[in-house]
This record gives sequence, C-alpha cells and structure tokens, in this order.
Amino acid sequence: MPIAGALIVLSCAIWMTMDSIAKHLGRDYPVGQIVWARYACSLVPMLAYAVATGRMRSMWVTRRPGVQLARALFVLMSTYLVFGALKIIALAQVTSIIFISPIIVAVLAVLLLGEAMTPRRWLAVVLGFGGALLIIRPGFAGFQWALLIPVVAAVTRALYVLTTRALGKVDDPFTTLLYSAVFGSAVSSLVIVFDWRTPDPWGWSLMALLGLLGAISHFMMIRAYALAPSSTLAPFTYAELVWSVLFGIVLFGEVPDWLTIAGVVVIIASGLTVLRASR
Repeated sequence: MPIAGALIVLSCAIWMTMDSIAKHLGRDYPVGQIVWARYACSLVPMLAYAVATGRMRSMWVTRRPGVQLARALFVLMSTYLVFGALKIIALAQVTSIIFISPIIVAVLAVLLLGEAMTPRRWLAVVLGFGGALLIIRPGFAGFQWALLIPVVAAVTRALYVLTTRALGKVDDPFTTLLYSAVFGSAVSSLVIVFDWRTPDPWGWSLMALLGLLGAISHFMMIRAYALAPSSTLAPFTYAELVWSVLFGIVLFGEVPDWLTIAGVVVIIASGLTVLRASR
C-alpha cells in the first residue's frame, strides 16, 4: 500500500505539472489547440506501448462500446472546460472547485444507479456545496462568472467517473485509455482547423510534454489501483489540491486568500465523509 499511495501522490504532482503547462500555453495558444496537443501527444506513446507489447488488436476489444464513447466524450468535455478555465482563473481555484466531483458522483449514483443516500452522504453533499460557495462567493465582490466553468467541469468529471466504474468490471484499463485518446484526438483535430496558431520550437516542446505527462500520470494511477483498493487510495488524491496551491504560488504568483483555503479544507472534509460513508 505505501507504494500505491506514493504513486498516487506522484501522479497528482505530474497531473498538476500538466495543468500548469496548459495554463502557461494558454497565454499564447487557443484552448482547442492545447486540448489537441494533450490528446494527440498522449496517443503516440499509447500506440507505441500497444505495438511493443503485441496488444494492438486486443486493446481495441470492448464489451460496451457505447459506454466507452460516452466516457470519452465526458473526458473531452472536462478537458476543454478545465483548460479554458485555467486561462483566466487561478490554478488552485480551478482544482479546488473540480474536487466537488466526488460529491456530485454520490448524488448521481443515487439518481442514476439507485444507490442509497445515507445521512452521512447528505452531510457530505452539504459540506461540499458549502466549500464550493466559499471559493465561488456568489453575490460578493470577489465573484467571477468564469468560476462556474470548473463547476460544469466537475459535473463532467463526475459523469466520466461513473462511466469508468461501469467499464472497470468489463474492459481492460488500457482499452479505456486508448478509446479516450483516439476519440479526443479525432474530435480536437477537427476543432483546431478553425483556430490554429503555429507553435515555435518551445511551444511544440511544451505541447509534446503536455501529452507525455498525461499518459504517464494515467499509467501511474492505473498501476496504483492495481496494487491497492480505490477506497484506500482515495484520500491520497487530495494531494492534487496541495500541489495546485504550491504550483500556483511558485509558478504564477497566485496566493490564495483565506476564503479559498477554507473552501479547500471544507471540500476535503466532504470528500473524506463520502469515502467513510461508502465504506
């Protein structure tokens, strides 16, 4: 378990590095182009892995193609929303708001999957909603309409978590990753036709690194969940919030105010409450 927990924490750091690169690229390039780089540059190492291991044919086999396509769509929507939000909102704020997704998952599991909603889960929903309000602050001077973008991203993330759950019992994890990468690459390739800015060598390097880090992070998460149960590893995922604050301060000079920090603490508490209720 210590190895699996370390993999999750390191994976979160790599993921936050990817988001930081996306935020930096957003200063000079359109969101659609950054999303394309994220998918296209992730697809290349995935295909190379499939060829090297002789799994090119077997990795395409899925028992639920409709769910695979739905998940790929939700992941793509989430990526567009997150990268778009990062252009105009602080890194820690975007990451913190997106972390209400476990709360949304709990609600959707009741509505869509018929799971029981215990008092503890309702408490977690209220806490998570309150934490998000502390960060968004509707009706106050610090409110920005753009902060609603990561809220929608949290919903799409919750939907792809639920579809991932459904696929986890029937399909190979690499199959799921491959479908998402191929779908995202295909759709984003159509979008960039309308808004393309030719990168300089440094821009190409960062875009390639963006995709590579995404593939590495996903691979590490898959490996971690193969070593330990998801319920055991769930608390380690909140390292992403800590990394987002540190990266925001060091790389972008974004020092969160006390209300944002309070919101982060409340969201973490709500997520851990959901975890305990699930157990």
